[in-house]
Amino acid sequence: MKRIFSILSAVAIMMTLVAGGGMYWVSQSDIKEAQQQATKALAEGLTLSISTQVNALQAIVSKMATSAEVIEVADMGNPRQRAEVAKRLEQFMPSALKIRILPTNVTELDESSIPHMGNADLIMVQETLSKKQLAVIQGGGENRHLAITAAIIKDNMSVGVILASLKYNFLQSILNSAHLDNSIIELKQQKASLAKTPAVTEDVLLDKQIKIPNTSWSLYYAPKNTSSIFSISAIAAIIFVPVLIIGISFFIAYRNITHLLRQDLGTILKA
Repeated sequence: MKRIFSILSAVAIMMTLVAGGGMYWVSQSDIKEAQQQATKALAEGLTLSISTQVNALQAIVSKMATSAEVIEVADMGNPRQRAEVAKRLEQFMPSALKIRILPTNVTELDESSIPHMGNADLIMVQETLSKKQLAVIQGGGENRHLAITAAIIKDNMSVGVILASLKYNFLQSILNSAHLDNSIIELKQQKASLAKTPAVTEDVLLDKQIKIPNTSWSLYYAPKNTSSIFSISAIAAIIFVPVLIIGISFFIAYRNITHLLRQDLGTILKA
């Protein structure tokens, strides 16, 4: 009798554990899928915010390039007048570190002010004469800046180029302003990190990415692993309670049936 009840108890407990484990696996799968969808939606929102900000800066620089005063000084070819007009333009962009009005035949670097105009800036300026360039982070250290260019056109011909060297700290500010408690996000220009959440480390794999329009940047993202000790403990408690009830029920049933059988045996022996 005891052996039969032990087998039945073990089978019932095993079935409960399997059912509980299956419930935990399904719930974790659903939670993970929901986290991925939420992180994707958040990344898309951040992509739109960054793209909108960059487009606004690009529009300002392009508007400057169409100014009559800018077109005039670019066509005149007077370096001092170009520098004076460029200095005045900086007042209209709070994020401007340096604005340069350059001739179409520029070949020399300008290191007279910070941020310096580097080789990458020079190439970008020269290529602006043939096609519109994407916003890009240039330089390093104190010379690191967001570079945006616009061709200065007169009578359908390029007479110069505006090179705007801007602050790029708004990228990290956009990430900081979002609710990223359950997401890991990093903004990159090729392999260089531009902005990221504190949870980004070398061992974190960010396998999803979204290209930022009108830039050379990509936003990499992944949901955090939110499986906590509390959630595991809760599932374990949910499984443990029915297992305990089953064990107690079988023990009580065994005691009662044993007691009844002993009474029946005693009655038979008396008879």
